[in-house]
Amino acid sequence: MNTVIASGSVIRNSGKRSPRRYRTIGTLVILFVASLLMEGVLRKWILTPIQKPLFFIREPFLFLIYWCYLRYFRVNRLWFDTYLLYCYAVAVLSFAQNIFLQYPVLVPLMGFRFFCLYVPLAFIMWDVLNRDQLRRVVVFLLWISAPVAILVFFQFSSPVASPINKGISDDVVGRFTVAKDVIRPYGPFTFVLGQNAFAGMMIAIWLIAFDQRNRFKFGAITMVISGISVLTMGALSGGRTFFAYLFLALCAYILAGFTSGRLDLGAKRLMRVVIFTVCFLVTFVVIFPKAYESMSYRQETATQIEGSTARRAFRMLTAGFEAAETAPLFGYGVGAGINATRGLTGSNESFAMGEYEWERIINEFGPIFGFPLLALRSWLVLWLLYRAINFNKRYGDGSAVILWGCVGPMLATAQITMQNSMLGLCWLAVGLLLAMTKPDARLEINES
Repeated sequence: MNTVIASGSVIRNSGKRSPRRYRTIGTLVILFVASLLMEGVLRKWILTPIQKPLFFIREPFLFLIYWCYLRYFRVNRLWFDTYLLYCYAVAVLSFAQNIFLQYPVLVPLMGFRFFCLYVPLAFIMWDVLNRDQLRRVVVFLLWISAPVAILVFFQFSSPVASPINKGISDDVVGRFTVAKDVIRPYGPFTFVLGQNAFAGMMIAIWLIAFDQRNRFKFGAITMVISGISVLTMGALSGGRTFFAYLFLALCAYILAGFTSGRLDLGAKRLMRVVIFTVCFLVTFVVIFPKAYESMSYRQETATQIEGSTARRAFRMLTAGFEAAETAPLFGYGVGAGINATRGLTGSNESFAMGEYEWERIINEFGPIFGFPLLALRSWLVLWLLYRAINFNKRYGDGSAVILWGCVGPMLATAQITMQNSMLGLCWLAVGLLLAMTKPDARLEINES
């Protein structure tokens, strides 16, 4: 037997491949990621006439993951019982609301989908993704960033009205721009928020891959190509959201060094962050000067209209308390503010229940049930950070801390229960983080 280092612990490796059930789950997770990226491609350019059913393109892979978990692994009651209780509470509330509000039945069903259906994905990934399968998923993400970056480059370089930006039949009206005639690239997603979040997540993934390149045997070609791709996606993002994710991921990278118990590692990572920042600024200012100029204009105009970036970020939290002053005690209905169901409520108005996640949750659930839900999500964010830091202190592996720099803010404030792409991205990222917080030696605990 060979001794290898995995997830910060020394384990025995017989040299054999992972058992088939682990490989099956790993493959299904990769297919889930692919479907997350392909949804927008199919809806915008290939199968536009039937784009509405493609909204659910990920569900077959999601259900297959769940089926394989229930069929081949022992269910972890530690999280599963809590999840069932949470689902029961959301289902009872949403259908009780619907008795009085008389929405079409699709409204509470879509609400259940966005608030409950995707949550188990993260915890199943935690239970069953071993080192080999985690590496497969990360390698796939690193390589898939290259075609996404190429698409983003051509979108940024093309007119707003070109098919690569508006799709085959989409109207130009409503397309988000950085400045006049400069598009905010949507990438393969149907909305700009998904692309910004994906690019932000890939910053953290790349930093983790760089940090663990020897342990996971990531080749130089993989690191260079994915690094250039991530820098390109970021520089051409045209959105302040990406730059927020970038800043937080870099801060988390430094934090991972200082919480590992090695001050020299923290200092070394601080120097790497300086070098990375210089490389990004060169990419942003020198290689893509048009992106820098348009983003500067975007920041100036956005500040005039919405206030400073810090003020807008703070309002993501305060908007929920403001909504509590006017929202019905038991809410307008779970699912009523989701993009896909808003038309069924008789309102096609953008952000009908609020632009911000906290604001919309209070409007949908009402203050009585909305604030406990927000408290639950906030607790999960803090628990993930606590678990990541503890794992780093114990095993010297800061991967989860680095990823938390993106996952934490996303789970706390992003529109994950409103935007379809954000729903999948968030729980995928949470699952990756959790999978990075367990030594491979513990993987056999949940075997049947």
